[in-house]
Amino acid sequence: MYLKTLSARGFKSFADKVTLEFEPGISVIVGPNGSGKSNVADAVLWVLGEQSPRNLRGSKMEDVIFAGSATRQPMSMAEVSLSLDNGNRDLPLDFPEVVVTRRIYRTGESEYLLNKTPCRLVDIQELLSDLGVGRELTAVIGQNKLEGILRSQPEDRRYFIEEAAGLRKHRRRKEKALRKIEGVERNLVRIKDIMSEVNKQLKPLERQARQAQEYRELSARIRDLSIRILVAELQELKGQWENRREEEEKLARDLEEVVAAEGGARHRMGELEEEIKRLRVELDACRDREMRLVSLGERLRGCESLGEERLKLYAALGGDVSYREGWRSRREEIARRASELEEERKRAVEELAELRGEQERLRAERAEVASALGRARQERDACRRALEEVRERKRRLEAEVSRLKEKGETLREEASSLRARGEELREGMEALRGEERNKASEEEKLVSRALELETALEKVRGDMNRFREEVESIGRMQRRSFQEEALVIARLRALQEVFASRIDYAAAASRVLDEAQNIPGVMGMLLHRIKVEERWERALESFLGPWLFSVVTRDLASAMEAIRLLKRDEGGYCVFLPLSELAAGTDGDRRNLARIAGGVPALDVVEGDQEIAPALECLLGDVVLCSTLDDAAAGAENYPTLTFVTQDGDVVAPRRAVKGGARPRSPFHVIASRREIEQLQEMLDLCDEEAVSLEVRRKSALSTLAGLEKEAEVLAAEMGEVQARRRELELERKALSRRVEEMIEEERSSLERAASLEGEAANLEEKAGMLEGDIGALAREEEETARRLGEREGEASKLREGERGFEAAIQELGARMASLGERRSNLDARLEELKAELEAPAPPGREELAELTGKQERILALVRALIDVHAGMAARCAEREAEGRRELEERERELEALRESLAEMGAREEELRELSHNRDLAATQLKMRVDMLVQRLLDEHKMPLETAVADYLPDRPVSEMREECEGLERRRESLGQVNLMAVEEHRSLQERYDFLVEQVEDLRESKGSLLKVVRAIDREIMRIFKDTFDEVNRHFQELFEKLFPQGRAELTLSDPTDLLNTGVDIEAQPRGKRLKKLSLLSGGETALISLAFLFALFKTRPSPFYFLDEVEAALDDVNLHRFLDMLKEFRGDSQLIVITHQKRTMEIADILYGVSMQATGVSRVVSQRLDEAERLARTGTA
Repeated sequence: MYLKTLSARGFKSFADKVTLEFEPGISVIVGPNGSGKSNVADAVLWVLGEQSPRNLRGSKMEDVIFAGSATRQPMSMAEVSLSLDNGNRDLPLDFPEVVVTRRIYRTGESEYLLNKTPCRLVDIQELLSDLGVGRELTAVIGQNKLEGILRSQPEDRRYFIEEAAGLRKHRRRKEKALRKIEGVERNLVRIKDIMSEVNKQLKPLERQARQAQEYRELSARIRDLSIRILVAELQELKGQWENRREEEEKLARDLEEVVAAEGGARHRMGELEEEIKRLRVELDACRDREMRLVSLGERLRGCESLGEERLKLYAALGGDVSYREGWRSRREEIARRASELEEERKRAVEELAELRGEQERLRAERAEVASALGRARQERDACRRALEEVRERKRRLEAEVSRLKEKGETLREEASSLRARGEELREGMEALRGEERNKASEEEKLVSRALELETALEKVRGDMNRFREEVESIGRMQRRSFQEEALVIARLRALQEVFASRIDYAAAASRVLDEAQNIPGVMGMLLHRIKVEERWERALESFLGPWLFSVVTRDLASAMEAIRLLKRDEGGYCVFLPLSELAAGTDGDRRNLARIAGGVPALDVVEGDQEIAPALECLLGDVVLCSTLDDAAAGAENYPTLTFVTQDGDVVAPRRAVKGGARPRSPFHVIASRREIEQLQEMLDLCDEEAVSLEVRRKSALSTLAGLEKEAEVLAAEMGEVQARRRELELERKALSRRVEEMIEEERSSLERAASLEGEAANLEEKAGMLEGDIGALAREEEETARRLGEREGEASKLREGERGFEAAIQELGARMASLGERRSNLDARLEELKAELEAPAPPGREELAELTGKQERILALVRALIDVHAGMAARCAEREAEGRRELEERERELEALRESLAEMGAREEELRELSHNRDLAATQLKMRVDMLVQRLLDEHKMPLETAVADYLPDRPVSEMREECEGLERRRESLGQVNLMAVEEHRSLQERYDFLVEQVEDLRESKGSLLKVVRAIDREIMRIFKDTFDEVNRHFQELFEKLFPQGRAELTLSDPTDLLNTGVDIEAQPRGKRLKKLSLLSGGETALISLAFLFALFKTRPSPFYFLDEVEAALDDVNLHRFLDMLKEFRGDSQLIVITHQKRTMEIADILYGVSMQATGVSRVVSQRLDEAERLARTGTA
């Protein structure tokens, strides 16, 4: 891999786009001072990621953008592209060419591109670090870097070795691990502080949590017992309900039986009344038949009597003749008797007719009474039914009133319970609001504390930022001071080297001064003992010449001793000023000097101590300083004994000796250089003092910053705790607010429910009052109906008595009528007989009489047979009548028994209905109690009945559970005010504490793992560093021997026991020198040693290319030749681009670039291959 092209546009003096094409080998860039050739090296440094404007010779990064010129406008953007040939794939990119580009705009925006793709600086640095282009081991080497290598501390040189060893990535890994360890330690400290605070909160909160847990356990047990008690009560009510259902079913069955029996009785009564009517009709018919049979019997018995009399008569007639004789008198008696009987019959008939009329009237009246009795019975039954209906309605209304009252009382009790619940909720809300106010107050305090902490934290952070800025500022000041000190040292060393190399007098004087402790009377070099005004430095330097380097001694002996020392050691030639032998100028001349027009006495511009005044009087007593040569010539005309010196150094001496002319321009002037050396030494002292002061300030600022960081961590930790507590309080307050809102809603719902229940209870009471009015009306109606029923029953009783009287009268009339009918029949029969006797002819003869007797006997037998039949019939009819009467009496007794049974059944029905009504009331109350218990389950425990019955069956008697529940409630009340959130808070805090403990363990494990990683990295770093150090040391020794033949050098470790932090010292002894300090080396030697060190690193860790910016400027011809030989040696391994003024360096170049500055202030680049140049030169020569 090698650097292929470098393109720049708008970068510093390269306003127009410039492209430098490089090839393997050595490329040399030349150009006059100020042409911009070093800007090429700056461009490479900048595109590789340089972040310090000072390293790019600017004050800010925008200074790299072309600032414009008299004829060119400034540009708004600078861009540099570096193209690397990647044909052998040294870079892990699948591109034959890799282009790194960096741009910057005046707006401050900056971007990096890799093959025209935006990327990060770290990506480019990581990509190029493997090529040996690192932060310390850079591919661009300038004079400052060479001077800094030997001037830097051993620890700083170590970084060069580490870069060569590729330890940067290991250091980054270690730094990353250490930062992680620091973060872990900070986290551990923070977590331990938090754990301490959490632990402080845990102890009181644990007590509250135990109390809250006990409260919750008691509440849970009370709730469990309350639910079990409610379930037990519900089970008891269920048992009562089942028993009531059984009793109700039995009562319903009894009532159904009574109603059915009553219906059957009523039906039987109807049947009996119909049957009684039928029996009475049959009995009447039977009585009629009996009467007819009685009448027929009477007639048959009359016929029997008549037949017997006829038989007797026939017998008498047959046996008694006197009968015939008395027949006529008998007929007359019969006629009279018949007439009497007829009269009697008429009276019987009339009486019978009257009795029949009376019977018909009684029957009609009895029918009317029966009809009235039927109507009375119907009315009585209607009244009884109406009474039953009234009583039933009254019972129902009374039951409804009782139910309404019970429900109203229950509703009022529930409303009272709800209002009591509302009061409890209100008290609970007040307590919660108080707790909420306390938490809000605590939250306000925490907010105030958070604001205080935030203010303090902002102040601390502001102080931290200020101190960080101060540390950075001090760092910048230290770097600037270091750079200034480096420049001062470099300038001081250069001046000292010039003094040592160019002025032999100074070397001899320095030799004398080094041995001054052995030579008494040596007072120092004149140059060191005087100060000259800057205006006249050149004039006095020209006049005094070598006398400036003369050594002032007290006497001649001291001067002679010093001369002998120089001769003995071949230390050079030196001028001495023995004060005891010097004579001052004349007083007259001194006075005349002051009167010279435009002249200044030399002694007036020279300051020196009183001891060397004789030497100054001797050297400068007759010297006058003038501005121009004309003034000097005029003064010499007037004062020929004096010496006149101009500012340009022209001298007009006594006796008209004149020195003057154009002196070669040289940057070295003895007095000015000496003044500059003194100033540089003063500046160096000031730099040291400033460095000490800045270091003290930096350490103080770092100490203060560390204290502020710790204070910020403490404040941040406390802030985190305050914020966490604020969040907890906010959550608790929100929970309390939600609970208060729930309680407000529950209170509102309870009060609304209570008002609704009270309204409903009032409506029920109003309805009950209305129903009680209806009950009063029904009671009055019941009384009226009962009175009417009594009247109807009395009327029916009277009608029954009347009916019975009519029955008895009718029966008595029937008996009388039967008797009258029988009598009438007897009378009719007697009359018929009498009529027959009256109509009978005269008594028959014997034959006729026998025939009549036979007929009469047959008729009598027939009549007697008919009498027997009639007697049977009469007996049967009497039996039938008696049976009908008995049956009628039985039916009437049964009817009366049914009426009595029906009355009993009515009373029983009324009793059963009253009992049913009471059962209904009890059922209503039971249902209301069940509903109330179920509602309590829902309201108080938010539990449906099914869940409660399934999970909370009572396991012991209710009395024991009630006793335990009351004891638990007393125990819960004894706990007082309880923070119910304490359990969650303690659990959350305990979880947080446990989490913190786990975090501590994890952090400790992480720290242990990181420490193992750090130790492993340290071992790897030590191994690689030692191997690389040995290799670099070997290469350094080899290169040093080539650059300093017969010289000796090596790299040593300042602390070999600490390979991780040891510095690297450079020990170098050029031939013939034994130096204890590298600062005593000359500039050329310093440059060569630094180059040997750098190239030793390059050999250990080669880079594709190197930029060398005037690194050989301080080398003489011999050392330059050795340096160029080393470059030639490296030509085959790396690409070298050298910026130089040296012609010999140009001669080894493969490609030569020339950079010139055009009139427009823009740099221009011209390239030429040397082989082509030589060919063209040969062509021109030919």
